[in-house]
Amino acid sequence: MPSKVWSFLASAEVKKPKNKKSNRTIALSETLIDAFKEHRERQDKTKALFGPDYPKHDLVIPLADGTPWPPDRFTDDYIAFTRSVTAREIRFHDLRHTHASELLRRGIPLKTVSQRLGHANPTVTLDIYAHVMSGDDEKAAKTTEDIYKKKSKKKATKGAK
Repeated sequence: MPSKVWSFLASAEVKKPKNKKSNRTIALSETLIDAFKEHRERQDKTKALFGPDYPKHDLVIPLADGTPWPPDRFTDDYIAFTRSVTAREIRFHDLRHTHASELLRRGIPLKTVSQRLGHANPTVTLDIYAHVMSGDDEKAAKTTEDIYKKKSKKKATKGAK
């Protein structure tokens, strides 16, 4: 299926993604795949209600009538939703940053995160998310200590034999 990006200038139109890296395949968890399948089933029921008048855009999150969201309306509605749930303003794009930050905090390699985000190279990702990895130096020191303790323990065990 070709990738598409909606652009709202004078009217909605389908455009190609901005660069080659925008077209990419990423792995999804089984939980997320199941959620998408359930979402698709709900969409199919809505499509059936509209019949042949339902637009054939194949969007993941269209308006109820199948048309694309005007970007400002989507942003405003999403922020209103997050305020109602969390009492904080969270932009939809913040989900991308949260995803990248959490992957890096959990030790997913920088190159993998960079590829998932479609960055030109890991340096771009590092420039944006270096602050997330600030504890890495302490982690490296602890790992080094653990290595030396393990080696010292082995030497002590060998010497006792």
